[in-house]
Amino acid sequence: MTEAAKSFGATVCRLREELGLSQEALTTRANVRGMVERGEKNVTLTTITQLAEALKTPLRDLSCQPPRSCPFSMGRSPVCGV
Repeated sequence: MTEAAKSFGATVCRLREELGLSQEALTTRANVRGMVERGEKNVTLTTITQLAEALKTPLRDLSCQPPRSCPFSMGRSPVCGV
């Protein structure tokens, strides 16, 4: 797991929680398989686009956001240092 993958996963988790979606609901909505939030999956641009659409957020908002409370973020700082 890279720091970038962990940061991306934490951002997806935060946005998902803000929408009140479960992980299962998001994966169904985005047509993706799990492991994104834990940073265990190296996602493609297609997957990132599908997630952005499912989360109703611009692509840029998935790129580098500070993680808030998320069970998988483990309190790590974001890769971009924002």
